[in-house]
Amino acid sequence: KSSGKQQKALQMIVDSMATYLRKKGSKKFHDPLAFALCLDEGVCELKEVETQWRRGEGWGSELRPGSRTWISTDFDRERFSNALFGTSSTELREGFRAGEELARYVASAGSAGPE
Repeated sequence: KSSGKQQKALQMIVDSMATYLRKKGSKKFHDPLAFALCLDEGVCELKEVETQWRRGEGWGSELRPGSRTWISTDFDRERFSNALFGTSSTELREGFRAGEELARYVASAGSAGPE
């Protein structure tokens, strides 16, 4: 069950996206892990860090408690799957396999030509 704070945050996301979509028309869903974390805070293990840019190395981070900048350092595959799809990752894989088998069957039946 969602807390009041989580509900408020999700409503802010919905409102912001609605405004964006009215202006732009579409938006690609580019960070499903971040979205799953919004739905279930237990999806990821988060650590406070300080981010840094180093010439020649790029972006990095160091653990820094109290920084108020959080990154995910690990995630729970089952909680991720359940948060986004309401089902386990095993059930999801089985569903994809069944869909692929059906697609192969339909493709092979269609290529056989008229009888």
